[in-house]
Amino acid sequence: MSFEKLIETVNYNGLSIEVVERPEFVWVGVIEYAQHGEPDIGKIIKTYHEVMSTPKNEPLNPDWTAAISIDYWREDGAPLGWMMAQETKTDEQDSCYGLYKVPPSLFMRVLNDETTAKVIGNEKKSADYELFGLLGRVMAENGYIRNKNGAQEFEYFGPNDVSYVYMPVIRP
Repeated sequence: MSFEKLIETVNYNGLSIEVVERPEFVWVGVIEYAQHGEPDIGKIIKTYHEVMSTPKNEPLNPDWTAAISIDYWREDGAPLGWMMAQETKTDEQDSCYGLYKVPPSLFMRVLNDETTAKVIGNEKKSADYELFGLLGRVMAENGYIRNKNGAQEFEYFGPNDVSYVYMPVIRP
């Protein structure tokens, strides 16, 4: 994405995994939290498709949509959240949308393609969520730890069936 800054490329079994720096931005979409278990993801996706025709102010990548896992890494029993959204520069949005602000952060990301699928033992493109385990291993083996600053894991879907998986990281 044009506003990301490449920090490092890590080679893992012939796979290029990038560490990128992203400035503060706002996810705008449909968000839900569940006190027990996961939110109703099907309902979130359906509602998102119903409201997405409402324009978003100052979109960053209007051809890309994300599925965001919120607080899935926390160990204190915080409610799990899930969101379908797009990035914008501002939180001034129509009231039909929920907002989630992300602080400036580093992310480890991987392209979901056939090369990545083969590295994790799949024949064809993997389900995006399967790649979080891969990023966790690469993160640990390369001196990174999960960032707990409020940045969240996300699956990022673009044109032509292109997708990336992002995990927030820091290097201690």
